[in-house]
Amino acid sequence: MAFDFSALFWIFLAIMVLQPLFTGRWYALRRAQAIRAIERLHGSRVITMIHRQEKRSIFGFAVSRHIDLEGAQTIIAAIKDTPDDMPIDLVLHTPGGLVLAAMQIARAVEAHKAKVTVYVPVYAMSGGTLIALAANEIVLGEFSMLGPIDPQIAGFPAASIVKARDSKPIENVFDLTLVLADMGEKALAQVKRGAVELLTPRMDQAAAEALADKLAGGHWTHDYALTATEARELKRFPALFERGLVRHAGGPKEAWIARVDEPFQQFRSRRWYRGNDPDDLPVPKHQVECFGSLGTRQFAIDGPHARNQAGEIIDTYQFTGGISPATTPRAALPMLPKTAYALACDLFDEIAAATGLTAVKGSSKGEAGLRRFELDADTEIETRDHGAMTVAELERFMRKQRGNGAATMRCSGSFHDPTRTRTDSHLINWGRHGLGIWDTMTETTWHRRERAPSARFKFLSQMQARNPFR
Repeated sequence: MAFDFSALFWIFLAIMVLQPLFTGRWYALRRAQAIRAIERLHGSRVITMIHRQEKRSIFGFAVSRHIDLEGAQTIIAAIKDTPDDMPIDLVLHTPGGLVLAAMQIARAVEAHKAKVTVYVPVYAMSGGTLIALAANEIVLGEFSMLGPIDPQIAGFPAASIVKARDSKPIENVFDLTLVLADMGEKALAQVKRGAVELLTPRMDQAAAEALADKLAGGHWTHDYALTATEARELKRFPALFERGLVRHAGGPKEAWIARVDEPFQQFRSRRWYRGNDPDDLPVPKHQVECFGSLGTRQFAIDGPHARNQAGEIIDTYQFTGGISPATTPRAALPMLPKTAYALACDLFDEIAAATGLTAVKGSSKGEAGLRRFELDADTEIETRDHGAMTVAELERFMRKQRGNGAATMRCSGSFHDPTRTRTDSHLINWGRHGLGIWDTMTETTWHRRERAPSARFKFLSQMQARNPFR
């Protein structure tokens, strides 16, 4: 029997060519089984977009895949075939690709009525990150990565092309550079606008614009790896920390000032203390206050802020970098929604907890937390010098004391918090709302329930404001 080497060669070649195909089929079957198991566990539809960068066959040719228009139609069809009330788990593993294709997929993700969760096991760079922005939730592994979404023109970052054009006189710039810079400006604006469109259903407009600028503005190289920790921090209204004004008044107290479309006011504040007793007066209280202003205010410039009865300076305002509201144009302040201040305080909470500080209960207040009209006539107050008294008894006593020139007393906070037992932690006074009990820690004042402003008068003032005959 003759041995045919040519037949052996062709058999070997067929095996080498078909082996990757059979292996791929085997892995596809295993992947399909895993997907079905996840769908049963989560009660969801699992859709995968996996672009592996690998080499196959004896010749070692590269099979490099990315987000393209053809693949986008497959993903979009799978999303549209999913019932409106069924959640989607979208697994992304991609280096990126065409912005047009990524935006098509992202808009399909956003349009799905049920929750969409994006899972990134290894990386979802560039266009993959753009798709992830449209999801309700992004789940990253310990070493998973997202990436910047800044557009690339002819292999170069659009933001860098624009910067290169602007760095020299126009007569010294090549025509090709001018053309590329013009394309780059348009691409940057388009990508930022697309990112804002995807983010605004879950974020305020100003916050979405700030995040879009951070991701698409060319602040990093295109292959920069955004870890889970850094990606989480990006959603915390970075403009407040990058362009807001920071004021120090001495001691452990700091104020952040930004811009809102309302008159100047304090929107949020929070206090922390070290130790076991928040009412212990010698214990310093660390405080952050967040302010917003409708316009540029000539207030709080560097220099003395408050004096004592002897005329001595006890507080001095000092702004970081010497930049104060008196010298900063209104347009230079970041435009932020009120929720930015609450999230800023949440971030400070994490910092304070990491350094061993405890938040003062009730110090996380906004505009409505300054006055509480919740005291009744029979509410019992534990005073420092006169024992337990009801609110009605306190009112009679305070009226009498006012006639004698003494107008303040101290009491505990046990009437609203059983743990606040120190009888020197609250001040009792008399003002335009009658009896008031001021919590020195949370800066909240408690009043009689029937002293609360009437909704009828608020309605009347609204009607008067709309009077066309004024």
